Amino acid sequence: TMRRTKGFTLIELLVVMAIISLLLGILLPALNNARAKARETKDGTQIKQIHQSWVTKSLDNQQGRFPLPGEINRWAGAARTRRRTTTPACTPCAWRRTSSRRRCW
Repeated sequence: TMRRTKGFTLIELLVVMAIISLLLGILLPALNNARAKARETKDGTQIKQIHQSWVTKSLDNQQGRFPLPGEINRWAGAARTRRRTTTPACTPCAWRRTSSRRRCW
């Protein structure tokens, strides 16, 4: 009599691998399409928020127009986030005495 061992044959393993690869081939394009749609939605929301902020800024402006690039105070937000260091080489007096244009923060 033939003795049957418990396990999978090579054919069974190849069939399972073929089924898994077929399912992956079907699912990956759908997943990539969903990612692209989510990216488009996120980008559209961000553009809408930027537009709304410009409209709000123009309504606050006395002339009722969008601000020009030269009218934006770019350093106002950056000054709050940076911390100044108070090392001996970087004091306000040393800053004024130096001829080079280096930043102390």
